[in-house]
Amino acid sequence: MHIIFVQPLLPSYSISFFNRLSQQVNVNVTVLADIYCNKQLNQYESKYCEFNVIHLEDKSVKGVFFRPGLKKILSGLSFDHLILNGNPRDLSQLYILISERIKGRSVSTWGMFHRIGGTRFISECYYKIAGRLSTNCFTYTKRGLNAQLMRGIDSNKLVALGTAIDEKKVIDEKNKRSIDEIKQFTVDNNLTNKKIVLQVVRLSAIKKPDLLLKAAKYLINQDSDILFVLIGGGDLECQLKEQVFRDGLSENILFLGPIYDEKVLSFWFLTADVFVIPSCIGLSAHHAMCYELPIITDNDYEQQASEFEILFDGLNACLYKANDPNSLAEKIRLLLNDRDLSQLITKNAFHTVTELSSLDKKVENLLEALIGRNYEAIN
Repeated sequence: MHIIFVQPLLPSYSISFFNRLSQQVNVNVTVLADIYCNKQLNQYESKYCEFNVIHLEDKSVKGVFFRPGLKKILSGLSFDHLILNGNPRDLSQLYILISERIKGRSVSTWGMFHRIGGTRFISECYYKIAGRLSTNCFTYTKRGLNAQLMRGIDSNKLVALGTAIDEKKVIDEKNKRSIDEIKQFTVDNNLTNKKIVLQVVRLSAIKKPDLLLKAAKYLINQDSDILFVLIGGGDLECQLKEQVFRDGLSENILFLGPIYDEKVLSFWFLTADVFVIPSCIGLSAHHAMCYELPIITDNDYEQQASEFEILFDGLNACLYKANDPNSLAEKIRLLLNDRDLSQLITKNAFHTVTELSSLDKKVENLLEALIGRNYEAIN
């Protein structure tokens, strides 16, 4: 069975998914993506890809995307299933969806099928068209699936694939760290006796990192042993650093910039006490769960990404009142001080990421939709 995916680019979590899918018996995967773009999320390196990759240039004009070579590339390929990226602003894919379905071929769409922050007319129109024309409509989570149901899409073609990272790879890296190594890292980075609050995310407005700084100011004034470690760059980095300097908090708030090396990240995750993404939490939730680190994010369902669906307040995560830095500060203090609650949350979180929302489960969901349960998976 040959499956072709059309993607905007290739981030590491997509590479992990396509690799795991390619490892299944009688499954051949080809991905069409702009592998030469300089966007931060593009992490393509041929040596890490166990699937076929074809460069497909991505052009945009005022937020509308075109893929000039898409039709020509597809005309030279045979496939059993074509799965398009569900981007409402990609006109080329919409054309391909219509033209290939007219030919009677299996063409599916895959995306969130909901908008962070609420609906828009153009997106709504695209979601309805894509849902009705697609052989299968693959959503990230049940939120997108339910939204498609509300738009009148046939439930028989709707499948929530789930969200996942390669949790086995992360857990393997975690298990490589010895107690002595972690102790030495703590000493080398002056972390002894520190209560560490970790954030690993791009510093952009949608993530509301300014709320974390407001909560940090309140907590640091009460307890100078708390250290906030922010990993990630972004548009707001300079602005946030200036704010920390003005507030005199430079000793307690550490900016480390972007870090992608899992070995380096593992030390920070293993020495941290709490993990915080103020809003719109993404796959970093899975990442923190792998390290058994308790997560805090807000309770604003409309502003949250698909990954929020796996979080349950008081069970495998801790939710604070949206846009309220005092509420965020209280949740941080709660998890720093209540070790029993923290351990309960992390135990459930680890179960979530290894059993309920794993990479294998995501692959299984896709293959069951395409060919049913009669396939042999490679463990």
